[in-house]
Amino acid sequence: MKVRIEIAHREDAKLIAKFVLEALGYTCFNSSTNSSLPTDTINKVAALVEQEETLHSWKNTWICKIDDTIVGGIIAYDGGEYQERFNAEMPILARVLN
Repeated sequence: MKVRIEIAHREDAKLIAKFVLEALGYTCFNSSTNSSLPTDTINKVAALVEQEETLHSWKNTWICKIDDTIVGGIIAYDGGEYQERFNAEMPILARVLN
């Protein structure tokens, strides 16, 4: 078994969007649960993730793999920039989810 943590890329935005949505309590990965989350919602969150200066940017994300299977992600950011980025991103995220 080979465990790897890799730097994410802009192309990973939809996957990272699902990580963000899971952290917020939405079901995206459990295939045995019927998720009512529209694809459009995932795409809108992915658009936020594609930006470089957002809290949940792909630039702040690492992808975790066991062998070649993605098993999770880590999103970490500079705490000194947290409040400014939070204030900019959260109203947009709230509109997307409501």
